[in-house]
Amino acid sequence: MIILFVGVFNDTSTNNSLSDSLDRTNDVHRYNYRQRAEDLGDISKRDNDLCSVINLIKPQLTVFAKCNNMSCAPVDEANKHGLTCLWYMDPQNDNYNDELIEKIHACSFACFALDGPYNHASQIKDQTYLIPEGFDSLIDRPISIPWDIDVSFIGDMRGDREDYVRSVNAHNFNNAYGHEHAVAVSRSKINLNFTQGGTSDRTYKVLAAGGFLLTQPWPTIDDQFIVHRHLVTFDGLHDLRKKILYYLTHDEERKQIAHAGYEHNKMNSRMAWATNILDIYTDLRTQPSG
Repeated sequence: MIILFVGVFNDTSTNNSLSDSLDRTNDVHRYNYRQRAEDLGDISKRDNDLCSVINLIKPQLTVFAKCNNMSCAPVDEANKHGLTCLWYMDPQNDNYNDELIEKIHACSFACFALDGPYNHASQIKDQTYLIPEGFDSLIDRPISIPWDIDVSFIGDMRGDREDYVRSVNAHNFNNAYGHEHAVAVSRSKINLNFTQGGTSDRTYKVLAAGGFLLTQPWPTIDDQFIVHRHLVTFDGLHDLRKKILYYLTHDEERKQIAHAGYEHNKMNSRMAWATNILDIYTDLRTQPSG
């Protein structure tokens, strides 16, 4: 099957491994829509160029990964040749705007990594799905190195994250991607996670690298994991401090939870993400028209 994946493809983008997962059984073409706009010097010219590419390769499935600052013209063109998927991995932030909602309506189906945007979109479109972004099995794996950090957080220090991180004296890895992300997890006895309307791929990447995860809860956590068996949650700063102290002094229990989380999380690879996308495509293709 011919698939066109439209998104950003820089060194840190998850679109690389997501498109690679689709590419293992299909003919996937990648279109770096942001870079192409820079090359052409105009987003309208980029949209016209993308329409020409779509008309040339005639994809049976086109995946639009967020694609902010892009009109619906490429979506309309892709709909002439096959099905279209809007993939949105962010929280319900400034990127979740009227332009994105227009694409949600225009695409054949829409998939979301987080509960918040999914819940909103499901109110305006029937063909809406919640799919974990998952982890890259080629990169996110345990690294055999000694622990030298008690508590860490991998990610940007936005919102109330900074208050939490500083209050518990956690180490912040602000620029750890790919192999370096797995190294950071493996160096840390406790890996923190903060959620915003759902959990990002950090949860799956930490568990895939064998890390012990101490996380804020999210609405569908019980649909995916068993708390205190696969990971541990905290509710507020006092609870976070208490659980950090407990698990830093109970090594065996912490290691057992990390191992159980690692084993259970194997189902959440990027290949599973691709399988979910293709299953939805097949289901919609086989539904009777009218």
